[in-house]
Amino acid sequence: MVDLTSSSGLPIELDLKNNELHFGDGIIVWTTKKRLVREMKKVLLDNPSIPDDTCLYFMYDGVCREKDKNFITSKRLRYDLTLICPGKLGREFVKTAGHYHSISEDGVLSYPELYEVLYGEVHFILQKVGRAEGKIADLLLIRAGRGERVMVPPNYGHVAINPLSEPLVLANWIADDCKPDYEAIAGFGGAALFEIKEEGKVNFIQNKNYISVPSLREVKILSTSPLQFNDIPLLYEILVKRPDALDCLWSPRIAIEEFEDYIKRKIKKI
Repeated sequence: MVDLTSSSGLPIELDLKNNELHFGDGIIVWTTKKRLVREMKKVLLDNPSIPDDTCLYFMYDGVCREKDKNFITSKRLRYDLTLICPGKLGREFVKTAGHYHSISEDGVLSYPELYEVLYGEVHFILQKVGRAEGKIADLLLIRAGRGERVMVPPNYGHVAINPLSEPLVLANWIADDCKPDYEAIAGFGGAALFEIKEEGKVNFIQNKNYISVPSLREVKILSTSPLQFNDIPLLYEILVKRPDALDCLWSPRIAIEEFEDYIKRKIKKI
């Protein structure tokens, strides 16, 4: 067992043998879901040789201290955890299915999402749709290690990849009203790029189902960005210590300049 209390602020243990999370007393988990190989085949580059009922990742939604539940609900937010198992899917690393977010109450911008790595390392592929179906306007890679945070900006879909031989545990804050759109990525057989490891070399392969894909841009995490909230060490505690700090997750227009500075691009209407 790996104790994640110091990195999460909650009594959580990572079971390395079974690739599961265990929660201590006083913790609520609203829903627990898992993603199996057979549910991922539409978004994979290769047909993996592992059984269809193999679990690739767990999603623990609505994790909180029991005493914090009403306050978090009043702020219209949700704290989730994702555990992505180690391994390979053919040539690919284990990854999430990938999705876009629904449009926020702003009416133009989709809901953003703030992540933190509690254990392991993550590679995020972020993509923004272009003006025509099958065209990608912007394509980003963000790498993050334990203790680092990643903000998924509005109007970008995302896939989380586990490139290591150990589990990846991610925490995130997101608007409770946000609805994921998986089909927008599954309909093209996955994200615009596949990250693979072949003959000891890591590479990215373009998904040929897209009409056009721009060059991949790697975005370095800026610790000075106000969207990192690095003055508060624990992601979970942001809402407690600065109750209005995460309002941008359900109303992204109030921080549009910060989002654009974060990815060094203008964010236009979908």
